[in-house]
Amino acid sequence: MFKYLLVAVLAPAMVLASVDIIPCSPDVNRPAVLEVAGCSGSVCNLVQGQAINAVARGIPSNGPVPATTEPYINLLIGGLTQNFPVPDHMTNACNFISPPCASVTNTFDYSINIDQLQASGTGIPIQIEIALRNAGTVLACARFAATVN
Repeated sequence: MFKYLLVAVLAPAMVLASVDIIPCSPDVNRPAVLEVAGCSGSVCNLVQGQAINAVARGIPSNGPVPATTEPYINLLIGGLTQNFPVPDHMTNACNFISPPCASVTNTFDYSINIDQLQASGTGIPIQIEIALRNAGTVLACARFAATVN
């Protein structure tokens, strides 16, 4: 039992806090809450090369989420949009949706785990857009403001 306790004490805690959601578009679903590790409210200082962990909670849906749903991530910097490549392990959004895609009835949650943040600049305000789409149709989208250092 002592071994397990020691491991639990040494394991780093990932603390998620709600950030202010910036709508992508008035006609696109957005989560009720977006939680990002290391951020809170309008303050989000991210570190170049570090991981981003987030959970979008309470995303509205009219029924099951299509099995072919995919995520996309954009960094918006001074009016320019930089597409952020989705890591291979995340290309099937259904692997990160709860409840499972086929079981969704009203709302669902989506977890985002990006190994390394790579932005083209540092020290400038940006917006990070996280969205889900299927066959070219955006199912849900949320943005949050951050600074990358």
